[in-house]
Amino acid sequence: MLGKTVATTNGLMPPRFDINVEGIEGQFVARIKPTTTHDALHEAVATTPGFFEDQPVEAEILKKGGPGYRYYLEVTEAISALVFQGEQEHLDDCLLAYERVCAAAGDAINVIAAKPDGFSAASEAEARSNLDAALVEALPAELRRLPRDTGTYWNFVQAVFGKTMDYRDKRGHHTMARKFQFKDKKTKQLVSEAVPSSTVSIGQLASDVVVIDAIASAEII
Repeated sequence: MLGKTVATTNGLMPPRFDINVEGIEGQFVARIKPTTTHDALHEAVATTPGFFEDQPVEAEILKKGGPGYRYYLEVTEAISALVFQGEQEHLDDCLLAYERVCAAAGDAINVIAAKPDGFSAASEAEARSNLDAALVEALPAELRRLPRDTGTYWNFVQAVFGKTMDYRDKRGHHTMARKFQFKDKKTKQLVSEAVPSSTVSIGQLASDVVVIDAIASAEII
């Protein structure tokens, strides 16, 4: 593993759906409280150029070595930069996921919360329904299928972040491989070079594609 991004929901503040209905002069008025959101702190690291002790798993590499061999991996400047770019993709994905599922929903809630007269009706259920209809209209289309409930929405947010982080790695988009360079029979040392695998696609897939898929496929629990 030449790079790693730690994306966490610790410190992440999703929007709250805090709805209140009160009876006023024979009518019921529904209002939703303003909400705030903020992203979590995500961290990423990438291997710098150099030679490192290695534990290869490729049969081809292990066959060229043998009992007692010590393995080393060379990471060139080009590969280091590519790995860094891959981890930046993860960070960009996480930021966009936050913007699409937390910030956007929070903005919609605050638009509805800013209506001073609220949503009135002859019954509590109807007042709630009127507010909910307005909120659905204010939400981005991709979020309208979701329950307007703080706990359920939090579960959804966590699912989206998990799928966002898994998308590229499950498809091998950031997977590097090893290429044999040379071995020294006297010192029993074998050196391989880190190279892109056949599935690497760093810089070829926009974060928008990743997050749209995560939102669409995240289960509502």
